[in-house]
Amino acid sequence: MSGIVGLWNLDGEPVAAPQLRELSARLAHRGPDGEGVWLDGPVGLVCQLMRVTPESQREVQPLVHPHGVVIFDGRLDNREELLGRLAGAHGLCATSPDPDFILAAYLAWGENFPEKLKGDFALAVFDPVRQKLVLARDAIGIRPLYYCRQGDLFIFASEIKAILAHPRISAVPDAHMVAHHFLDGSSSHSDLTFFKDILTLPPSHQAVVTPERLTIRQYWDFDPSRQIRLSSYQEYVEGFQDFFAQAVRRR
Repeated sequence: MSGIVGLWNLDGEPVAAPQLRELSARLAHRGPDGEGVWLDGPVGLVCQLMRVTPESQREVQPLVHPHGVVIFDGRLDNREELLGRLAGAHGLCATSPDPDFILAAYLAWGENFPEKLKGDFALAVFDPVRQKLVLARDAIGIRPLYYCRQGDLFIFASEIKAILAHPRISAVPDAHMVAHHFLDGSSSHSDLTFFKDILTLPPSHQAVVTPERLTIRQYWDFDPSRQIRLSSYQEYVEGFQDFFAQAVRRR
């Protein structure tokens, strides 16, 4: 359960380091293994790191490459499958930390790379060359990710409290969300949160941010029309065993 936070002044104004650290401090409880900061002019990324896998003992975040800077909260479950497709790319090996897999996937497949990932995660990749930020959240939505765009400011974080720490963001209730909650007793409604202008990135969605636009798209969904037709009960048994073994192997 790492914590990630990012800030992009889309008008080019440099990010103030003390301001970025103030946002990050709100997530300190998520990062017992240390804070990593990357700051480059109008863009700042921070990870409050919690190591949760053997590979993460070598993990350094943010992971910085000339074509992509990665911050990541979560764990990948299809590392073996990814390695088979990305073997040798950018020094990737079986013991590489998860952010290295994320970077290699982005460099190989561009902004469509979340489609290749299995696991639970919230992540961000900033491309300094293309001046593009890609956010993604796992298919089921286990790891949280929130964002806010106000004018020339774009900010995202693992928890809303980090976004509210920015002086330009006010803790104003979202009337539509509050009404929806009291009408049906649920806080689940699209991408809204209880705070005006602060949204949640829905599960299985990604956001692509440039100075000109913000685009949200769903990169995965269940296919209810898909049907499996086998010729015998034994084939169904074997098919289930294969899928079950794959799920256990990944996890």
